[in-house]
Amino acid sequence: MRLSSIVMVLLTAASAAMAPDETKPAEPIQSIGWMVGNWTIDTHWLADGKDVSPLKARNAIVWGPGHKFIVSDTFVSKTDGTEYHRYHDVFASENGKITGTSFAIDGEVSQGVYTSEGLFLRTERDMPGADGKPSGTLLRQELERTDDGTAFHWRVWLVKDGKLNQIMNGTWHKA
Repeated sequence: MRLSSIVMVLLTAASAAMAPDETKPAEPIQSIGWMVGNWTIDTHWLADGKDVSPLKARNAIVWGPGHKFIVSDTFVSKTDGTEYHRYHDVFASENGKITGTSFAIDGEVSQGVYTSEGLFLRTERDMPGADGKPSGTLLRQELERTDDGTAFHWRVWLVKDGKLNQIMNGTWHKA
């Protein structure tokens, strides 16, 4: 009886020591918690401002361990109605910033830093060339959440020599 009381006290003290510190400020990853959920998009990729290639996809986004990470899986539909797993992304807080690592079906791994300001989430990174080296072209992405949180606008540009070429202007909808 006495041993079980000691064990209970030790377990209670250990769990209290491991509990999150509620006095700490929220981590940056918390600012994009609105992304958690299931999303769908039915749009087109753009070239010279014109619709050129259809994109129909779904995105399953969940919290990772301890609400310290966000994990996103993107599935793209083929023209025959089947789908494939295109991207697996992991977002985290690191050194006071939101970072993301993306794993693509072709084996490409890319990393970026994101800024979250109000309804916007933005990132920009260098696009690798065919040889895997920096190409001098930047990929700029912007997500703009709607006020009611049921959708977000997704805009993507390629930036080369200071010129913007928009390749996406679509809207993801909460499923």
